[in-house]
Amino acid sequence: MPNTQITITNKFSNGNNSTILSINGNCQISNYKPNESKPAYFIFTDIKNGKCNIQQKNGNKNAIDFSNEKYQLMQKIAGASSADGKTVLSLQDLNDMNNKNLGLDNSFVIKKDIAVGVATIYKKVGNKLTTFLRFDFETNKEGKTKETSTTDNTKYATLPFIRYELGQRSYENKLKIPANTMLETASGTYIVDAKGEAHKFDGKKWEKISDIKSMDIVSSKVIASIADNDGGNTDMTLNKADLKFKKDPKKDVIDRFNYYNAKPAYWANSCNIGDNSIDCNIESVFEIGTSDSNNTRVKVLFDVNAHQQMKEKEFNGGYSNAEKIYKQISGPSLNKNTLKLIKGLSTGELLAAVRTYNNHRVVTDVEEWPSGEVYTGNGTFSPVTVEKVPVYNKNGMFKDLNDEWGLGIQEIMPIIDRVMNGMPEYLKNDNVYKTLQNTINSIDKTKDENFDDATIQKIDSLFGKLLE
Repeated sequence: MPNTQITITNKFSNGNNSTILSINGNCQISNYKPNESKPAYFIFTDIKNGKCNIQQKNGNKNAIDFSNEKYQLMQKIAGASSADGKTVLSLQDLNDMNNKNLGLDNSFVIKKDIAVGVATIYKKVGNKLTTFLRFDFETNKEGKTKETSTTDNTKYATLPFIRYELGQRSYENKLKIPANTMLETASGTYIVDAKGEAHKFDGKKWEKISDIKSMDIVSSKVIASIADNDGGNTDMTLNKADLKFKKDPKKDVIDRFNYYNAKPAYWANSCNIGDNSIDCNIESVFEIGTSDSNNTRVKVLFDVNAHQQMKEKEFNGGYSNAEKIYKQISGPSLNKNTLKLIKGLSTGELLAAVRTYNNHRVVTDVEEWPSGEVYTGNGTFSPVTVEKVPVYNKNGMFKDLNDEWGLGIQEIMPIIDRVMNGMPEYLKNDNVYKTLQNTINSIDKTKDENFDDATIQKIDSLFGKLLE
């Protein structure tokens, strides 16, 4: 679905400070939870299918009025992830945000359940946590299968696994990993999707795997320590209960393998635990992995939206190529140069560009909005600063190609077929993919004419939903 633009303001500056954010998906934003009574100044915004319904006490009908603190925080949340623009608020921002990158002190607590699209920021008042901001993205999208959290899903991937102990002893065990879990290690990123199928990202694309025996030694040691706090050399199950260590996590993740020739060989510089994740930074006297580094990071995340994470890894970075294609189409040069540009992209680059383009993230212009005013006498104010706000292209890539002179079904269908053939296997069971395939199969490819607007816009919309 297209991004929905909303305006947020600083309530206590009478609306003079304002920012436009793009909301990627259906979302509710509020300063209280559904089962809580409304605060004295309540905010509830329902963003759905491109429309925004704003409810707030004595507030603006066309903008969300925040306090100065919340206004500044909303901008930081939108910029929490490098996977989208700084003015785009998405589920990925919620996944990536933490106290540090939001500039929040220990009086704030962030709790997330990314699988169902919810993140809540609480503020401590005495010994009580009060809701400060709450975000609820719609993850059960039309035509898609809802990926449930590990608390509701009993599916696991059982994978052969090499674990290492003191004295460089190794054992081949099996590690059970629950659905919707991601491991980030020096050897690569591993993920188990909602069906219990395991995949590894090789730097360019995801490959289905049946074991994780190739994981580097240090990462496998840490994963084993997390999965089995009892220290037995047996098969293990990784789950959220492992986040509750009996002692200090910084010691527990290394104690079982910490010594080499009776001397400490490893240190846990940090071991941060959240409701659904553990993130450890390990240092060693040895070089770790194939690099010359003595540091590595091991991260386990439960309750992720597996396919969303997979798409973020595989199709991130399409902005530059998407903007090149847009400028080529909208510029004065010949259409053969447009086809040459697209043909020169690898299949992965093309899919990433379509993902960016068809989710309306191509910047076409910049508008200047006053972000502050000064009193100049006689009841008048003048702007003192301006904020540059991006303007995004409203069309999908294939609609723009169809509108370019001389390009139609004969020229565009090979590009559409190439994108479809390059679609990763994990998306081909999606209902959106099947609808897209049926739509494409209904087209008469022998016609030497343009697509009708309704058909090409439907194709663009389905590609956007499938790849977003």
